[in-house]
Amino acid sequence: MKRIVAKLRSLSSFHQAIVASTVTLVGVVALAVIFEALSIALIALALLGAQVAVQLVWLHSAVRAEFTSAKYVSTTNRLSRLENLQHTTLAAIESQRREIAQAELARSKNG
Repeated sequence: MKRIVAKLRSLSSFHQAIVASTVTLVGVVALAVIFEALSIALIALALLGAQVAVQLVWLHSAVRAEFTSAKYVSTTNRLSRLENLQHTTLAAIESQRREIAQAELARSKNG
């Protein structure tokens, strides 16, 4: 959970850079339209579309990576707990086996 929160915090500065570049591109389009430079406006619109596509791909991969990582950590933690439970159970069984063996030995000596 901490890694996801940290990633979301880093996304805010990334989004600030996105907003700044988007505003710049929109400003270029507006100036090109004002000065009737159609070719500049088309180039700026193409750049804006490419920027949005890259942002969506990056955001999708970042979110997917975080959730995959969180699932891996969760699964690893569960596996570790199961292994600890298994070791504890085996130790308890071994302890009971020794107690039974000692009781059998004591009974055979007394019997």
